[in-house]
Amino acid sequence: MFFILPFINYDFYLIISYKLFISVIVYDGGGLDIAYLGAAEVSPSGDVNVSRMNASRITGPGGFIDITQSTRKICFMCTFTAKGLEVAFDEKAGSISIAKEGTKRKFVNKIYETTFSGDESVRRGQKVYYVTERCVFRRTAAHDVLELIEIAPGIDLEKDILQQMDFKPIISKDLKLMDERFFKQDKMEISLFGSLAERCVYHEDDHLLFIDLFGISLRNETEIDWFMVRAMILLCGYLVSVGKLTIHTYQSHRNHLTRYFNQSPRKRVLWMLLCLIKGLI
Repeated sequence: MFFILPFINYDFYLIISYKLFISVIVYDGGGLDIAYLGAAEVSPSGDVNVSRMNASRITGPGGFIDITQSTRKICFMCTFTAKGLEVAFDEKAGSISIAKEGTKRKFVNKIYETTFSGDESVRRGQKVYYVTERCVFRRTAAHDVLELIEIAPGIDLEKDILQQMDFKPIISKDLKLMDERFFKQDKMEISLFGSLAERCVYHEDDHLLFIDLFGISLRNETEIDWFMVRAMILLCGYLVSVGKLTIHTYQSHRNHLTRYFNQSPRKRVLWMLLCLIKGLI
């Protein structure tokens, strides 16, 4: 979908993508909760350079500035050094080691160009993290320089981190090991979005139930069945608790479960909606 904006005193028009226009509004308006971006150079105060490496190499920031200025939480992700870096993993121990160090340092005293300001991010109240393959830093109002908060299993603090930086960061008193599952090929088996019950928030004053379905994907009929049954049980529970659906009505719905499982997925969805509408009336 496109729309056209006329330029005053010009003989041409600018065609702008509707989706691009909305994206810019979301970025600039603080609509993003978190953003993951790269970093070419990082200064002691957390300034980041991604736009210019030297006098003859200008890459430009692109949408980097729009995204980083208003996003609540930012994770800059990059290798600790560049040019020739080689790492090795111990699958059994869940650790990492530096087989060959990179010749180009990324955490330097002075970056060539400032594309992101660490001090400004503190002023705006943003949460900013710098994640590498061997450690994690953050920038907060508590310190004027980066704070080292996590170190990877198998990494030597002095040799692999401090000696490979131009400046000395603050070492957190609560320095933690990065999760060893990061360095294994196996699935991490983590729950990013919680249970269905945790996604529901009931607003008693408005008699509204909000369900956050972000990130849920149903890949087959079995998963659809599971989701519908869990949703029905959960929603009926809310209706019972607020007095809009009696226990008798709920028990009568149980007789329809057999019919539910014998129907096609499309009919199951329609049946579920009818039951819920009936309970809300």
